[in-house]
Amino acid sequence: MTHGKLYLVPAPLDFGCDIQAPLQDALPLGTLQVAAGITHWICENAKSARAYLKRIDAVAPLAAPLQAQNIQELPREVHKKGDHAGQFDARLLLAAALEGHDIGLLSEAGMPAVADPGPQWRAPRTTWALPWCHSLARSRCCSRWRRAA
Repeated sequence: MTHGKLYLVPAPLDFGCDIQAPLQDALPLGTLQVAAGITHWICENAKSARAYLKRIDAVAPLAAPLQAQNIQELPREVHKKGDHAGQFDARLLLAAALEGHDIGLLSEAGMPAVADPGPQWRAPRTTWALPWCHSLARSRCCSRWRRAA
C-alpha cells in the first residue's frame, strides 16, 4: 500500500473579516480543486476549518460532504504556544497517511509550516517518507510569475 500525501494547504488572510474576497481571486483553481479532494484534515480550529471547506465547496465540490470530513485539531499547547522544544509527536495525527489517505494541513491564515502550525511537521515526514505536495503552496501571483518567466 502506498502512503498518502501531506498537503500544505494555504488559507486566505481574510477569515473573520466582514468582506471576504472570492477564493479563486486569491488561490489558483487547481489548488482549490486538489483541496476539495482531500477528506482528512489537521487544523488549529475545526470550526474555522469547516468554514474554509465550505468556501472551497462553493468553487470546487468537496469529495465528501462537510459532515463526513475527518477533521483533527492540533492540541492547543502546540498551536497557541508553539512547540519550540520539539516535544510534540505529530505521527498520531498523520496515521491516516499510512493508510493511504491524503491529509491537508491547514493554518488559520497563511501557509502551514511557514507560520503556525510550523516545523514539527518535518520530523514525521522524513521518518515515514511521506511525500509533500508543494503545488498547493503557490499563490495566484506566484503561478503567474512562473508562467511568465
